[in-house]
Amino acid sequence: MKNAECPLYGQKEGVFVRKVGEILILAVLLAIFFLSGSMAQTFPIIREIQIQGAKHIKTEKIKEVIKSRVGEPLSEKIIREDMQAIYEMGFFSSLETLKEEVTDGVRLIFRVKENEEIVKIEIKGVSKGEENKIKRLITFKKGQLWNFKKIKETRDKILTFYDKRGYFSTSVDLFSIGLEKGKCKAVLTIKKDRRTRVRKVEIEGNTFFPDRKIRRSMKTRFRGFFDPKILNEDLEKVIDLYQNSGYYFAYFESPRFEFFTEGRTHWVRVFLEIVEGKKFFVSEVEI
Repeated sequence: MKNAECPLYGQKEGVFVRKVGEILILAVLLAIFFLSGSMAQTFPIIREIQIQGAKHIKTEKIKEVIKSRVGEPLSEKIIREDMQAIYEMGFFSSLETLKEEVTDGVRLIFRVKENEEIVKIEIKGVSKGEENKIKRLITFKKGQLWNFKKIKETRDKILTFYDKRGYFSTSVDLFSIGLEKGKCKAVLTIKKDRRTRVRKVEIEGNTFFPDRKIRRSMKTRFRGFFDPKILNEDLEKVIDLYQNSGYYFAYFESPRFEFFTEGRTHWVRVFLEIVEGKKFFVSEVEI
């Protein structure tokens, strides 16, 4: 009579482990499983490891990322790590582990459900000329499985591409549309915001440092592309200058911006107000 499969350690779907009941119940079930009906502290020996459900991804490739080994005791900690490692391969939409009792031990089973195969890639929101540049940034191909790691990698590369060209508010949306069974279309939608150049940086409230010294420490400057992240880094650099000179409580009020258009160019004036506070002097301490 064939031994029945029993759940080993829950299931994993998406990025989270699906909980089966309350935490207390799960803990009791795990304890029962690992004790195998005995109060002994020994665990069953793994006699075989099987991968089920993998059609495109070779089982050897999956086994390379797990730590469970034939001939070693079953370990809850290692199985947790194995499930995470398999999921982080990026190819699977769900994962569960099971055990099956065999002579002198157990058969450990990892049952996976693969993501859909990409059979078409569609790019929206850019011109034909720009589309060719975007295609070179895509890290997945037709014929491959949908992989969330490749999706994130592609999105990051495209955002960096537009950041370098001054489109700092670009949004990149990557999603799949199911087609026939096991197939999907990858849809990449890009929305570019307008590029804005800096017309001028107005500085107020400074008496210790002149405008020129403050501007030299900043990357936000005339005719450069306006990037709020770079501006925040600039403000931190200026505060460091003040604190290194004894103005330990110097800070900036919230920046103000004036956006306008001249011809085909979008501009912004940046207004900064610094509150220097009092300068503190540190005397020598004699011991």
